[in-house]
Amino acid sequence: MEFSHVYARAGVQVTILEALPQLLPRMDNDAVAALQAETERLGVVVKTGVSVTAIEKTADGLRVEFEHDGRNRSLSAERVVNGAGRVANIDGLNVDAAGVEHDGLRILIDDTMRSTSNSSVWVAGDAVTSSAQLSPIATYEGQIVGHNIVHGPTKRPDYSVIPSAVYTVPALSTVGLTEAEAREKGLDVSVTVSDMSGWFSTKTYAETAAWSKVLVDKSTD
Repeated sequence: MEFSHVYARAGVQVTILEALPQLLPRMDNDAVAALQAETERLGVVVKTGVSVTAIEKTADGLRVEFEHDGRNRSLSAERVVNGAGRVANIDGLNVDAAGVEHDGLRILIDDTMRSTSNSSVWVAGDAVTSSAQLSPIATYEGQIVGHNIVHGPTKRPDYSVIPSAVYTVPALSTVGLTEAEAREKGLDVSVTVSDMSGWFSTKTYAETAAWSKVLVDKSTD
């Protein structure tokens, strides 16, 4: 999403091919819908539920073959950007020799960041199975691992109040549970949605969309 806004605002025709049914699945559905509408207003073409089958060089650039809505399709491009995320680099560590259980991508750990199969191994960052692959989260996990190595396994990560952001224009950020997650947990929440497009700060930066959603647990209000 971030690269799409950079390229689109530089005058490039951009197409997003998303494998999942929705962009940014960790974010609030309504917030993503608002950002997608703004993204499409910039001229970006968004296709979700896509399966890319091939990327081939051509005389003019690249051709992307993909399946969408049950049909085989293709498009031509000067450049293709893979935004599928990172893969933890554990292949070269020979963790099998240490009896460290993993799924090929991430290492299985307990709630104190310690390997479930080798108590001498601690894990932080992209190799953790339960957290998002974000640099601030890796730093946070590293602090917990450092404490637990020195003082014993007494600290556990709490991801519930860690914010995340998408640096589009306008930007999208979130902290805490989304509305869908709150409903799934059976929480009785009040929801306040605000249109902030008329705010002075929005007009200062000439942003054409500004929106917020606040959830409050009624049992703790």
